[in-house]
Amino acid sequence: MEEDIQQQIINRLGELPVDVRAAIESADTSARVQAVGAKHGLHVDQIGLLEDAVMLVLLGFVNPGDFTRDIGEQLSLPAKDAATIAEEISEAVFVPVHESMQAFMEQKAAEAKNTAAPSAPAAATAPEKHELPIPVAPQKPPLPTTPAATQMLTQKTVSTPTSYKTDPYREPPE
Repeated sequence: MEEDIQQQIINRLGELPVDVRAAIESADTSARVQAVGAKHGLHVDQIGLLEDAVMLVLLGFVNPGDFTRDIGEQLSLPAKDAATIAEEISEAVFVPVHESMQAFMEQKAAEAKNTAAPSAPAAATAPEKHELPIPVAPQKPPLPTTPAATQMLTQKTVSTPTSYKTDPYREPPE
């Protein structure tokens, strides 16, 4: 499944306009996103998610109109904070490539409309939204089912606390 995602990204990079491709490959774009994240006090993992969301929009897999809502959900931010961050990201990253991205998205929508089946007119007129499948984290292995393991899991392991006359962690006075 991961190879499919990587192949989709490689294919999309080949289709993108030159300036959008340059923005994606630029370290400057990543630095701008990190600066916005740091300015708003986001954690490192949140900044990584923000970078991923920006790249998905630049690649055209996610509709730019959904960007604010998506980062609000992914970063667990209030709508107001998500809107502020999205606006700053838009100014720093999306505005320079706006016209090229818009033309590319319109071209993709036209291609999808032309390739849609004539028996499904509703699907042809629906706005196009590209999303990569989100990889699912591997599940934890099941608990052991041997009799000894079951006994260990079910027996109580709580011991009664020992009462101390003095604090065992306190150093004696000199």
